[in-house]
Amino acid sequence: MVRLSLANMALGAAAAVRCLASGDCVGVDAIGIKCASKEAAHPQDFFYVGGRYIEGASGNVTVDQLFCVAATKPIVFFHGGRTTGVTWLNTPDNRPGWATYFLQKGHTVYLVDITGIGRSTENNIAAFTMLAGTAAEGVKRGFTNVEAYVTYPQAILHTQWPGTGKKGDAAFEHFKKAIIPLSTSRIPQGLALRASGCELLSVLGEKAYLISHSIGARAPILLSNDCPQ
Repeated sequence: MVRLSLANMALGAAAAVRCLASGDCVGVDAIGIKCASKEAAHPQDFFYVGGRYIEGASGNVTVDQLFCVAATKPIVFFHGGRTTGVTWLNTPDNRPGWATYFLQKGHTVYLVDITGIGRSTENNIAAFTMLAGTAAEGVKRGFTNVEAYVTYPQAILHTQWPGTGKKGDAAFEHFKKAIIPLSTSRIPQGLALRASGCELLSVLGEKAYLISHSIGARAPILLSNDCPQ
């Protein structure tokens, strides 16, 4: 325990030295104590909704649960594939994210990790096939350096990604490390999301806005169909 604590302190100190030396608070350097957070200060609660028991080799295990952070019309954010609810927090170059924007507008923000992903990872391993996160080359082609690949006519107009969008760039590395495995089991994932998502909306106490990215767009469609009230 002591060694881990000292190691973490050393890493934090080294990051602080780097950000002070460079005058930069981008990527991992933003964890330095001299780098002020760009996110809005707010109380943060977390909870799990949904879920059910199945019989496993060691006894009853919980599956199909949905992780949620509540960070005062509520907004529920659903992330895209190969990432988690951190999508909506501070940007890879350490600017305020969408969660902070809406908090500052007076909303209560709920950030979920979609069923089978991240902190909602499934214990029902047999039913949830996982695919490794996107390689660096795929991240560059699809998100950070699109203009270099010209996979569609408008790709050359891609100018908003911070930094170079290539390996070694601080913003790129911060973004790439947040890319995680994706479940390819669409049917069980969708069924779990419908049950857990509707339970989440029912406990909010009022109607909410649902905002999604990429493959996360399944959530608003499924939930507005199953539990529109």
